[in-house]
Amino acid sequence: MNEALQRWREDFAREPDTAFDRLVRGLVPLGAAGQLSFGEILDGLFEPGDAALDKAVAGWLEKHILGALPDGTSLHRWVSVIEEFFLGIAAMELPKTGEVLRCRHERILLWLLGFYEGADRDPGGAYLLALARAQDDQRFSSLWRRLILGEKLAGRPYLGIGILGFRKMPGPDGRESSDVPEGLLQALVQLADKLGTGQDKWKQTMRSLFASYRRSESYWVEHLAPILPHHEEQSNAREWLSDILRGIPRWRPTTAAARALVRHARRVPIPESLDWVKRVAQNPTLCETPEFSAFLDHHRLYAQLTGDSGFLNKSFNNLATTILRVAPDRGPLAVALVEEALKLKSSDPQTWTIYAGMLLASGRGSEALATIWKARQRFPWDSYIRNELARILRKIGDLVGAEGVLRETVSHFPSDDVCRNALAEVLRARGQVQEARTIYEQTCKDFPHDVFSRSGLADLLIDLNLVDEADLLFRAALRIEPRNRVARGGLARAVSIRGARTRSANLREEATNILKELAADGDGDARRRLQDFDVQWRRGETDPTFKFRREAGDEPTQSEAAQGGRTIADMSVAERLGRAMITLWQAERTENATLRSSLCAHATALLEVAEDKIDDDLLAAFVETRGLVTLASGDAQRALAYFEEQIRRYGRGGWIGIQLGDQRARIALGVPNDADDTVEAPSSQSAGFALNVARVIQTLSASPQESEVRHLLKALYPRAAKFAARAQQDAQEGLSIESGAEMLGAFLQTRWFRPAGIQSTEDLDRPDALHAVVERINNTRTDTFDVISNSTLAIAA
Repeated sequence: MNEALQRWREDFAREPDTAFDRLVRGLVPLGAAGQLSFGEILDGLFEPGDAALDKAVAGWLEKHILGALPDGTSLHRWVSVIEEFFLGIAAMELPKTGEVLRCRHERILLWLLGFYEGADRDPGGAYLLALARAQDDQRFSSLWRRLILGEKLAGRPYLGIGILGFRKMPGPDGRESSDVPEGLLQALVQLADKLGTGQDKWKQTMRSLFASYRRSESYWVEHLAPILPHHEEQSNAREWLSDILRGIPRWRPTTAAARALVRHARRVPIPESLDWVKRVAQNPTLCETPEFSAFLDHHRLYAQLTGDSGFLNKSFNNLATTILRVAPDRGPLAVALVEEALKLKSSDPQTWTIYAGMLLASGRGSEALATIWKARQRFPWDSYIRNELARILRKIGDLVGAEGVLRETVSHFPSDDVCRNALAEVLRARGQVQEARTIYEQTCKDFPHDVFSRSGLADLLIDLNLVDEADLLFRAALRIEPRNRVARGGLARAVSIRGARTRSANLREEATNILKELAADGDGDARRRLQDFDVQWRRGETDPTFKFRREAGDEPTQSEAAQGGRTIADMSVAERLGRAMITLWQAERTENATLRSSLCAHATALLEVAEDKIDDDLLAAFVETRGLVTLASGDAQRALAYFEEQIRRYGRGGWIGIQLGDQRARIALGVPNDADDTVEAPSSQSAGFALNVARVIQTLSASPQESEVRHLLKALYPRAAKFAARAQQDAQEGLSIESGAEMLGAFLQTRWFRPAGIQSTEDLDRPDALHAVVERINNTRTDTFDVISNSTLAIAA
C-alpha cells in the first residue's frame, strides 16, 4: 500500500464518513494509486464484507439518493462519480449496502434514470450490476427478464445485465445456485422471436451462455427444446438453435422428455388454468382442496424462477373474478389472489382495475378508491383506468369527482370515445342534460361507427320525450352492430313507450320479443324487465309521461353515496395528487381570476404531503405539480425560481417534468433558455419525444421564421405518426395505449395534424397546411403541455 493510500486509511479510521465521501468524489491525492479504479482501490484496502466500509457506503448512498449535486461538482462529473461508486462496491459483498440497494430499488432507479449519457457513462447500469450481485431471493427475476427482452429501460444495452441478474439470482432455498437458471433460458428463447433481434448477436449470446455453463449438448437440447414454440410453428429460436445444437430438430416430447419437464419448473398449461376456472365456478369448495393449492403453487414457482408472471397474473385474475361472482362469501380469497398477482406483476394496468373492482364489491370502498387513484398515477397513459376511476367515483356517489376525472380524460384522449360517453352520462346524472346531449351529438359525428354514443343519445332523447327520434337512433345503432346489448335494450324501451301510448299490439310484441331474446342471451336486466312488463305497460297506457324503466346502471346505493363527501384527511396520497392535478387542470382553463385563485389554493392544500410519505412512483408528479400550480396562479417568476431550484436539487433526475415546467415558466415570462442550457433528454422514447414537442411550442412563442417552424415540424411529424399508429382500438372499442409516447402521438395527430390536413411530411411544404397546423398548436398549447406532463410521468412509474 503506497503512502497516500495509507494516510487515507488512517483518515477513514478516524472519520469514516468524511474520508469515504472525499474518496468517492476524487478529492483525495493518491499519487501513483490515482491510476487505479475506485473498485481496485476498495479491493486493495478492504476485505469483502468489511463492517466499517459497509456502514460508510450505505450511509453515503442513503444521503445522496435523489439528492442535490454537491457544491462545485458539474453534472457530467457527478454522473462519472456515481457510476464509479456503484461499479466499485458491486463486488465488495457489503450486507447493509445490499439491503439499501434492494429496499430502495425504485427510488434509486428514479434518481439514476436521467443520468444516462450512453453505454460508456451509465450510473443506472452500474447500479443494476451491483443489485445483481446483492440479491438474496428471487424477487428481481421479473426485472432481469424485462431487461433481456428490452421491456424495461428500452433502448439501453442491458441484455448482459439481465443475463447476469439471472446468473447471480439465488435458488428457491436462498442459496447460490450452480444450475442454469430456468428463467434465463425462457427469456432468451422469447428474445429470439422478438421483433428486431439480430440472428448473429443472439447466437453469440447463446454460445457465451454455453461456454459459461459446462454442460453437454444433450443437456442443452433437453432443457431448451421443451420451451420452444410448437415444432410446426415458425420460430427464430428453433431455427437458430438448430444451427448450434444438432439435436433440436430431432427432439420430440417423448417419455424421457416428459420426465425432464417434471424436473424443471414449467408454466401451467393454459387449458389446465381454464379448466380450474370452470371447475371452481361449478363447485367453489374445490378452493379448499390440496389439489387446488398445488395448482396455485405451480404458478407461483414458475413465476418466481422465470420472472414470467403473465400466466399467473391472468389465471389468478380469472379465478378471483369467478370466485367472487359465484361465492361472494369467499371474497377474501378472491382479493388475496389478485393481491398476489399485483405484487408479482405491478406493471399490468388491468390487474389494478380488477383489484379495485374486487375491493369495491367486497365493501372496501375507501381501499378501492385509493387503489384506482394510485393506478391512475402509475399509468397516466391508460384511458381505461381513468374511466374505471370515474365509474367508482360515481358508484360511491361522488359525481363531481367523476365529472372532473372525465373532463380531464376527454382532454388527454381526444381519440377515445369511451370517456366522452361516460362524461355525457355523468353530466346527465347531474342534471346537465343539454351539455350531455351536445357531447353525445359531437361524439356521434366524430365516431360514426360508435354504437354507444348513439344509444346514449337515444336514451337521453327519451327523457326529453323525443321518443320517435330515439327509436330511429337505436335502430341506426343496431344497423352498425346488430347484436349490441345496450342498443337492443334501449330500442325495447323506446318501442314499449310508443306501443303503450298508442296501445299497439304489434309494438308490444316487438318490445317483448327483443327482451326475450336478450334474456335468452343471459341478460339479467332484460329478465327483470320482462317480469314487470305488464305492470309498466298498463301504466304507460294511462300516463303519457311514463318512460318505462331504463337499464340498470352505476347509480350509487344510499350507503355508498354517503362516501361522496370526502375531506382531504380521508384521502390517500395518490388521491390527493390526482385531485390536485384535476384542480390544476380546471385552474388553467378558467378565465375567472377569483375562481382560479381558489382552485390553486385548494390544489396547494392537497399537495401538502411530507416527502417521506410519498411513494417513489408518485414523487415526480408531486414535484412537478407543485410548480405548475404556482404557474397557474399567475406567478410565473416564482414558478421559474421553483423549477430552477428543483433542477439544482435533483440534477437531471429520473423525469423531465421539472425541465418542462422550467420551459413553461420561461414561455409565460418571455425569457429564453439559459445560454449554457445543454442538458440532453433522457434516453427514453417518451422523454425525448416530449421534449421535442415542447421545443416546438417554445419556438413558436418566440415568433420564429417560417422555415424554422417547418423544419421542426417536419422532423416531429414522422415520430408523432409512428407513435399514434401504435395506439389501436381494443376489443371494447377503447383506445389501447401502452406508453407515454403513444399517448402524446395520438393527441398530436388528433389535435394538431389531422385537423390541419397533414397526412404526410410533404404536406408541411404547403403554406396553407403549415399555417393551419401552427394555428392548431397555438390554440391547444395548454392542453398539449398537460398531455406532455402526463405522458412523461410514465417514465417515473
